[in-house]
Amino acid sequence: MPKKSVIAIVFTIALLFLLTAASGCTTGGTGSEEDNGIYSRTFSSTVTLPQQHYRPDGTCYWVSDIMVTNNGLKDEKNVVVRCSLKEADSGTVSDTETRYFELFPAGENKGFTVELDGDCGKNYGIGVNIKTEDS
Repeated sequence: MPKKSVIAIVFTIALLFLLTAASGCTTGGTGSEEDNGIYSRTFSSTVTLPQQHYRPDGTCYWVSDIMVTNNGLKDEKNVVVRCSLKEADSGTVSDTETRYFELFPAGENKGFTVELDGDCGKNYGIGVNIKTEDS
């Protein structure tokens, strides 16, 4: 096999490897951009499925654990995390809780639990929006 062909094959394989490795680098964090366009790609969040709980008066609330991570290279100031209880079928928001972090260091995780009011027996999910001073 000629030397030029070997170089071309090695170059092509290296280029394919580089493109494959870099393909995930353009995606942002999790969240929904449809909520007023307020979304920060510096952060990611993980959310547990909301669990239904009953109050003594027969009404329901839903509990979910939220973990937010600053994936950026710098500390972020004035970070607002908005968690919404949304009906899975219609997307209607039933309740919202907001958490404020004055300083959110780079690489750090913040975990918390939300309790959101909702109707008993409905199918809900949690939407998380993250806004910073810069977004």
